[in-house]
Amino acid sequence: MFTTRSCVGGAGEISAFCNNVHQQVCKQGETCQVTSDGYYIIALCCAVVGAALFILYEPTIKYLQALSEDQWRITAIKQEEAEPISPTSVVTLTAAEY
Repeated sequence: MFTTRSCVGGAGEISAFCNNVHQQVCKQGETCQVTSDGYYIIALCCAVVGAALFILYEPTIKYLQALSEDQWRITAIKQEEAEPISPTSVVTLTAAEY
């Protein structure tokens, strides 16, 4: 999609665009050569997006790195402290309340 190929003649001039499937587009004596490789375009786009995401989320990353190991652990709630879920605690909304 991002790679472009062209028909290149003996003198080096470009006469038409081609791809690997349709090499018959090129005239007799011309070859289908890659003029720009899409790998470098995609690599540049990914690097720009990665840098932008790092700049955007840098405060969050630093906050999470500063947390102690105890703050990362999941602790179980004791059975006495847990509130039982009753059917009356479920909230129902009507169509008008959405």
